Amino acid sequence: MPHPPRATPSRHAFTIVELLVVVSIMLLLMAILLPSMKRSRFVAREAVCASNYGQVVTAMTVYAADFTGFYPNMPIPQSIGLSPWGYHKDFLPTLARYGAGWEMWGCPLRPLTEGWSPFRPQYNVSQAVLDTRDDDAIAQDMRLNGHPTLTIGQFNYWVPTRCANGYMPHNYDPVNNTYNVWAVDDWPTRLSNQGKGHHPLVTDLLYIYPPEAPYTARQFIRGGHQYETGNVSAVGLTESINAAFADGHVERRDFSQFQLRQRQQWYVFY
Repeated sequence: MPHPPRATPSRHAFTIVELLVVVSIMLLLMAILLPSMKRSRFVAREAVCASNYGQVVTAMTVYAADFTGFYPNMPIPQSIGLSPWGYHKDFLPTLARYGAGWEMWGCPLRPLTEGWSPFRPQYNVSQAVLDTRDDDAIAQDMRLNGHPTLTIGQFNYWVPTRCANGYMPHNYDPVNNTYNVWAVDDWPTRLSNQGKGHHPLVTDLLYIYPPEAPYTARQFIRGGHQYETGNVSAVGLTESINAAFADGHVERRDFSQFQLRQRQQWYVFY
């Protein structure tokens, strides 16, 4: 006697409620994981920044070994460029020749294409020039409005500036409103003199435009490592900077450690 045909098992489809539950779980997981992933990327870029500045200091050290022990410090005019982000036009190409090319001239949280200042868009490096990956061409594009001597850089260089009247230390006492409160020898200038004040050679660009606010107001701090946006025009987001020292080590400094170091047309910190 033949067996009756087997009934085909019915397929149970997902209900709308089940799909909504699955989608809700996925969204919850994304909400939990994405912030940690974003923080991880931020920390990784801070680490790349530290590596960049460590390489810049290494290039300076090798240069000094070739040039009577002095760190690169080509003279600039007395009237302009005495802030720590102003260098002689040959400074960045010199770093490149000693192993610190354009990709190390700043922090990946502040790419060269973002520009030096939200008030000075003319200091941007054009993408076309950046695409050449040519150190000399990129350094040329960072010049101050075609100034024959001065380059505007993407990091602070704290070796006392050589100018017409000798060396100009980058320091200011905001309490007593006095300048040059430390002697030149307090700052690293050569291999045999690492400075007496534990001053770094290189730090992230960190500044306030004085007409905006008192220098103690965090929401006006610009530059450094800005979490969330990484945008140079954003305010109130700066968390930290990197500071590279003559002995080769790099320190991460939080906002609570920032101190005013220079006051000219800008307030400059590290």
